[in-house]
Formats: sequence, structure tokens, C-alpha cells
Amino acid sequence: MAATEERRMRRRERAQSRPRTEARREYHAHYASPMLDDPYDTADEVYDTPNEIEASAPQLSRTPQALSASRVPTERRARADDPKQTPERRRRHRRHRGARSYSQHGSSHAPDPSHRVRSPGEVYKSPTSRTPRTGASAVSRRNTPERREVRRSRRASRGPPVAVVSSARTARLLAGDPATVADVRSLRTVDEGAGGDAADALQVAREQPRTNKDRQLARVPRNEVNTMKEGRVFTMNGMDNLALLMEDRSYHMACFSMYMFKSTLDYRTVRDFFEVLVQLYPKYRYVVDFQPYRARFRDKARRRQTQEEAERLHRERNEALKRGDLPPNYGPYTNYSRSVRAGSWMRPAAWRIDEDFHVSENIEVISCGGQGTDEQVFKIAGRFLARHFDYNKPVWEALLVQGLRTAEGARSALMIKIHHCFSDGQGMIQSYHAALMAMNKGMGIREVQQWVDIAKKKKKAEGSKPIKPGLLGTASHSFYTMRELYFRKRTSFVYRHSKQPRAAQRLYYHSDGVPMAGIKQIREAFSTPSTHFTLNDVAVAILARAMARAADRLSPVGSKNDRRAAIFVPISIRPEGNWDLFNYTTGALTWLKYPDLDGTSIEAHLQHVHREMLRLKSSYLPIIWYKTFYHWCRHRALYLPNYPVWRPIFYRAFSEYHVATNVPGPTEPVSFGKHEAFNYHVLPPSSPGKATMAIGMISYATHFSLAVSCDDVPEFQDVPRVLCEAFQEAAMTMVQAAQHRLDQRSATRT
Repeated sequence: MAATEERRMRRRERAQSRPRTEARREYHAHYASPMLDDPYDTADEVYDTPNEIEASAPQLSRTPQALSASRVPTERRARADDPKQTPERRRRHRRHRGARSYSQHGSSHAPDPSHRVRSPGEVYKSPTSRTPRTGASAVSRRNTPERREVRRSRRASRGPPVAVVSSARTARLLAGDPATVADVRSLRTVDEGAGGDAADALQVAREQPRTNKDRQLARVPRNEVNTMKEGRVFTMNGMDNLALLMEDRSYHMACFSMYMFKSTLDYRTVRDFFEVLVQLYPKYRYVVDFQPYRARFRDKARRRQTQEEAERLHRERNEALKRGDLPPNYGPYTNYSRSVRAGSWMRPAAWRIDEDFHVSENIEVISCGGQGTDEQVFKIAGRFLARHFDYNKPVWEALLVQGLRTAEGARSALMIKIHHCFSDGQGMIQSYHAALMAMNKGMGIREVQQWVDIAKKKKKAEGSKPIKPGLLGTASHSFYTMRELYFRKRTSFVYRHSKQPRAAQRLYYHSDGVPMAGIKQIREAFSTPSTHFTLNDVAVAILARAMARAADRLSPVGSKNDRRAAIFVPISIRPEGNWDLFNYTTGALTWLKYPDLDGTSIEAHLQHVHREMLRLKSSYLPIIWYKTFYHWCRHRALYLPNYPVWRPIFYRAFSEYHVATNVPGPTEPVSFGKHEAFNYHVLPPSSPGKATMAIGMISYATHFSLAVSCDDVPEFQDVPRVLCEAFQEAAMTMVQAAQHRLDQRSATRT
């Protein structure tokens, strides 16, 4: 403000010292002075009465000077002829935003005589003093029958919207022209949106949150809250808190899964599934409280509220979130590291139950009107992955996409995403499929868990003996990890500009799938009595060959590619028979050598991958990391990447590796009610560093598929698609080689 006033004073001094000719002074005295008087300056002024203003109404025969003088206050009209006050009045007028000056006309000529100057009574007339319109004039022009007919005809010619969403927040997941997306609450009838396919979106938008009294959950007494054994409020462990500490504006740790259906999965089936899931696993109703010292006070304040007051506040907040009036809560961020401020300096964040929460608040619906393609599904999945969680609600989300028409024949898809602080990927998958099996087969949750545990023990007994880690393997793996992280730098799949910050959006793609019988043929054909390959060895070998193919296709001409890829492999240390939603996941780094696709044999490549996997299994490093993070990261003050001095050192290592996981999925197709999922894809969280990929491999029913996610930057637009296509080609090449080898082996035996 002081600098602005100083500039104004300098302009005044320059204007007063500027020389003027006698002609310009005479012109401003006779024409410009009355016109340039400020009619908005009302300090100590006395205006003409309404009768005087009406008597001196402007006539066409009057000159511009008389026309403007009749609109000037009485006391100032007497001072208008004073040439000393003319420059000051002119400057006051030009500084006012609402007044008209000569500079607005583009020249210094006199104003147009036909320009009407408002009187002080017109300028200061209040809206309530205006004469109200009556009769036909009271009807708004926008609401006339003619106008309504024009708008109706325009809507009919434009056709129905391409996609209908259940909330304003869901609309941001759709790419393309905003005119092709409609909020279902803006439609007068369901038939107006997506060809009548928007009934589920309309139900989600208008459904009121249920209370404890009208929830229909089995084995849960009414008017009671199903809580975890830890209580209503409890603090996080170090692994949960670490997942929050690593989050920033462009990154968050989320586990993702997608089910594809050849029938239209309805919203009620999804809602019933999550209601059973919440009843079996109460953690799905717990929210993250970033202030651990105030979590119990908030819980006590909620219990002091009456049921009606709590329901009213919760309903109002939920409706505001759906309309987009209330912004989501993305958590508190620190100023020194730009990451989430999880917990206090010496205490982690807390879990707190939200007993007013209902699963319908975390389920969103998109109806594509039977026009949803594979490309649109991939774009929706990428934006759904990149969208941060709303910490006003439990940290899981579900998105139901209807109206698809993909190349594989999919008609709907269900995407589920949970924060890694909530649970690891294995706990998430176990909870989903246990709830589905309990619903479909009419079994109790304990019976389902016991049946699955018995099947796992039988499968483990049939396999090879586990390898025990040792000190020598731990030392070798530790030295190898430090050397590859800080003394090597990858050149494939990197940003064009090294100083570019990480992109906030994500790209997504998944492959069609390879027959699981072909994967088993590869293991059987190339295994030897001394070396027994596992399905995980085969899957990692296919991934390494696919990354080598993709690097050759996407790298610029003349550039040198990497000879190996750094992969972070998640390792589960979950005890047998444990079904809790808990983080039992650690991991270790391995380096997959890019094979010479023409010179390296498949058997030699499998031997190399097998040795790298043995290096991980013979090391204590994954367990050491888990124990360290479990206790160390409970305290935000001890998390070194939060500090600007240590942050570049850690993120230098974070940017060197990708995250790839191989998940053993269900051996039989899962069903949501009457709808069977013909395809299933999963993704782990990516690394916090930029230019890193999240790669998920899963065996589901009779197929083995790949899903890839990476940063949404121009140089990565084709990376997920090319990598999935290369994975498909590499798998089929290895399957054909395995079949040829098995045929030769059977021919020699005969």
C-alpha cells in the first residue's frame, strides 16, 4: 500500500509540472472541467433537490457543457470555472474505476454529446427504491414459453450426455470436453442421461446416509457400533505412519484393484458387498486423525452429541461433498518438506472410528451410456489412481463404471483403491475375497478363512523347502544394494528434462492376459533336477524381457539403454492364518539384467533371474528394514526425508527403481452376486521418486495378466501400452519355446 501511494504522488507531481499551452488550458476550462468532475465523491457535498434536477433536465438543444453542468452538485458547480482545481479533479476522476475518462475513448477529444451523464439521484438510487415491475414485465425474459421451447429444442438436438456421474468430484475423473459430462442431479428424468443407464448414478447421488438404527448388517446388534479389538481410538504403528509421511502433493501410496464384468454390475450389489465387508472388518469405518493428542477428545465430543444432531451434521456434510461445495480434506502439509504432517513430532497419527459413516459415501458411479471404450477405462483408472484420498472419510474408495463396450466385451468395471496405511495388498485382497465367498456360498467368515488356510498349507507342503537367510547373504545383498542405488544411474524410462518435478497425474494400461497353462509349461520345460524354477521366477523373467523390448522401442535413436532394471519386490511376512488388515509387507531391491533378445537363451535368462531371487531370499535385509521402520517411523522427527538436507539424498535413491509385485490370485472366478468377473488386475504403490512405474502381475482363474501405471508426462504416453504389448509378446515367445522343448523331450522318450 505504501508503494502504491508513492507511485501516485510521483504521477501527481509529473502532471502538475507538465507545461500546457494556452489553447489546452482554455479547452479544459470550458469543456473538460465540468465533465471530469467526480460524481462519486460525496464528501461534504450538497446535491440539487429532485425538483431542481427535473427542472434542469437535459435537452437536445443544450451544449455538452450545459448538459454536464446540470448534473454537478451545487457547491462544486460554482468552483468548476476555477482553472487551478481542474487538474486535480481530472486526476481524481481518472483514478476512479467507475468513472468515464477521455482515455477510454482512445483520444483527447471532447466526449460525445449524445453520451448520457447520470444524475446523483440515479447514481445513488438503492435497489429497493426502484419501481417494481408488474404484469408481463415481472416475468423474466429467460422464463418465457418461447425461451423454454428454444432450450428444449437445443437439448433434443444435442442429444443425451455421453457420461453421467454421481457427484461433482467424480466428474473430474473423466477426460474430454466438459459438455459431454453431466451430473445426474441436473437431469430432470433418468432417461435424459446416458440412454436411461443413469439409474444407479441417480441413486448414489440422492441416497441419504444410513444410521445405526436402519443398517441391516448381520450379527451386529442394532444401536451398537462394531469396533476393532484395539478400541475406538488407537495410534498407528510405524509402517502405517510411514505411508502417510511419504505422501506429498504429487504422490500417495495406494493399492489398486479392478474387476471387469461382461454384465452390468448394479450399484445395490456393490453396496451390499461393502456393507458385509464393513461388518466383517470394522477397520473400513475408521478415519485417519493427524492430531493424535486430540483424537480422543473428538471421539468424546461425538459421543456427547445426540443421535439426531450427529445425523443432521453428517448428512449436511455428505451432501456438500457430493455437490462440490465442501472441498476434500487432503491432509495437513509441512512447509519445510511439502509432505503430509502425520502425527506430532514424537507420536504417530491415530485411527478413530466414524460411527456415522456409511459405505454409500465412498462409492461413486459413472455411466458411459454404452459408449465406454478401453481408452476411456484406462483414462478413468489413471485419474482415479492419481486422485488423493479425502481424509474426512475412511481411506478407501470404490468406483463403479457402467455403460462400457470394450474390445474384450466388458460392460462394467469396479475399481477399488485403499491407502497403504490402511493395510497391505495381501490383506486387502484377502478381505475382499473372503467377504465374497461368505456371501456367495452362505458360509461364515471363520469357515471361509479356515478353508483357505488349509488349502494354502497343502500347496506349501507340495512345493520346495524354503530358503533360510544368513549373515553372508545379508552382507552381500546390502553391499549390492548401496552400489547399484548410488553409483549407477538409469537412462531408460526417464524424464526428458531431469529437473522437471514429478507429475501429479497417472497413466494406466493392462494386458489381455496369458493362459496360466502356458506359464506352467515354461516352468516345467526349463526346470532341471538341480534348479527348480518357480512361477515367480517365470513371471519376473517375462517382465525383464518385456522391459528390454519396450526400452528398445521407446528410446530415442542413438541413445544408450540400461543393461539392467532396478525392481523393488514387495515381500510379505504375514504369519500363517493372519487375516487382519495390517501392514505385514516389506521388500528388497533386485536388478534384472536386460537379456539380448537374439543372443541370450531363455534357459540362461531364467537361471539369472533365479539367482537374483535367491539373493533376496538369503538376506535378512527385508526383515531388518521392516523392524526399523516399524519403530523408527512412529516419530515424525526421526523421518529423515522430511528435512531439506536429507531429502535429495533419499529421493535420488527413490528415483532409481520401479515397484513390481506378483500376486497369486483366486483360482476360480469371483462373483459379485450374479455378476462374474472375467478379468482382474492389481497394482502396488509406486516409488516416491519421479519417473517410476508401478507394475502388478496376477494369476486369476486361468489367465496371467500385467497392469502398469506411470507418470502422465508427454514422453511416457506410450510406455504402459508398449510395455503391456511387449509382455504379451515375450510371454507367447517363451510359451512357444517351452512347447517346442516339451515336444522334443517327449519325442526322445518315445
